[in-house]
Amino acid sequence: MEHFLGNLKSSSWWISVVVVSVLLSWFAAYLKEWTDRLGSRVSRRWGERTATKAAARKALIGQLRANPHEQVMMGLDALDFRIEGFAHLMLGFACVIAGIVVPESFVSRLVGLGALFTLSGTLTAVRGKERFLRIREARSPLRPDA
Repeated sequence: MEHFLGNLKSSSWWISVVVVSVLLSWFAAYLKEWTDRLGSRVSRRWGERTATKAAARKALIGQLRANPHEQVMMGLDALDFRIEGFAHLMLGFACVIAGIVVPESFVSRLVGLGALFTLSGTLTAVRGKERFLRIREARSPLRPDA
């Protein structure tokens, strides 16, 4: 603490602080333009991607409304995703529990494998849920904004 207080009394320390702050503010002026351009580009691409996804979703909903057979096929596909996701979740939980209960080095690696299976199962089940939601939206009465 005494060394720090001694530095505060030193004029060379204050001069170095001023020089570093001037250099940082000069660098930040150039960095601001770059970050503004980057943010603008990311925002524009995000908006384009969102518009593309919305158009693709509307086209899919229109296709599903026009063809009840497609609704049934997508429902089976969604059910397949949900079953596969549930199986991955159960396998992942079993691996995690086995890795925790049995303290051997090989079995303890199952915890990481179980975490991957659990993540895979969750993502797969979510894909199935999204498909079920698309079918529900296609079967719902037409809205004025659709």
